[in-house]
Amino acid sequence: MPHIPNANTCDACDKHINVIHAAGTPKCAKCLPDGTKLQTCSRCTLARYCNVECQRDNWSFHKARCAQSQENIMIASDLDVGERHEDFVQWCKRSRELRNIASSWALNSGTEQDLSQTHLLIIYLTVDEVHARDHAPVFRRRLDRVECVSEAGLRAFAQSEGLKPDFDPPQPGCARILLVDSGMPIRTGTVSEMLEQLSMTRLRAEVWPNAECDWMKLLGDSLETNRAAHVEEYLYFSGSTIEKDNRKGDAVDVWMHRFGEKIGMAAFSALNVPRNPKSIVVLHIESQEGDRSSEYSHVIRDANVMSLADIRPLLHCHLFGDALLQRLHIPKVIRTLVISQDIPFSKNVKFVALDISGTRNLRGLYDYRSNWLTWLKEIMEV
Repeated sequence: MPHIPNANTCDACDKHINVIHAAGTPKCAKCLPDGTKLQTCSRCTLARYCNVECQRDNWSFHKARCAQSQENIMIASDLDVGERHEDFVQWCKRSRELRNIASSWALNSGTEQDLSQTHLLIIYLTVDEVHARDHAPVFRRRLDRVECVSEAGLRAFAQSEGLKPDFDPPQPGCARILLVDSGMPIRTGTVSEMLEQLSMTRLRAEVWPNAECDWMKLLGDSLETNRAAHVEEYLYFSGSTIEKDNRKGDAVDVWMHRFGEKIGMAAFSALNVPRNPKSIVVLHIESQEGDRSSEYSHVIRDANVMSLADIRPLLHCHLFGDALLQRLHIPKVIRTLVISQDIPFSKNVKFVALDISGTRNLRGLYDYRSNWLTWLKEIMEV
């Protein structure tokens, strides 16, 4: 059975390229120098090393696995599934990102219920084979089912399928996955892999500590489109659903469209315009469901005037970069940031902008209200 090790870690010395750390995380003692590229074993193209010396040192361990991988290629060829087997192994190497986020949630990596050190995921795939115009086969993979099994369950699976139980032991910050192409003989249709999850674990702890994830749908959609889906679209808070959160978000959009100018007028007073504002008004709102599931009222729970630097933590810029922040950095625009407290980040972030670039007499256009928040609440909380 082919085994795909950590994508960015040397199989011999366990040193890694710095990409496995989350953004903003300092390098550790095992980080390789910047610019280092891991090399793969030329025979099986699976094992990875930071230099030739490490490959030589690891050969006594890797030799059996390397031979097994090459033998599987021969067996697959004899069974007339050689192209499918080769495509499967290469696809597993290229498509780690499709499984990384979903597996992190499935195993609760980094949480108090972390199963990554005691369990692994068996992902069963359904594969459709189609032929392109040049008659070359194209394999499209879909999710069949997922099983989360313990070490004992893994050994039972290996025994029942006649596989050697040579799976890697658990490693901190990693998820173990067994990928099964249900349409091939088990020996040639099974690949084990180890996925680093330090970055995803940190994101979950700092950004989504209380969120739930429909990780099965996330995984299925990612595999079907062969493109990593945005995890935010599959998150919801306990007691809610993705559909309910989407309805809340739509209701907030309607609410903001209706009162957009009023929000800008309140921000005008809060920021003491007409000078070019260098701060942002931040409104924290809560949505309350009405008699119908599609009806919501919205309550302003908190309001602050903040600098762009103070807003950075709210938008988790140290993890996601400044893409959201740049939407606020617009000259001659009164900017308001609206954050829904009952929708997971980043679906909960909305922006209101009031363009003042062509207006000379702002005081004549808008009344200045020292009690701007009270006024805004009175007209908006309906």
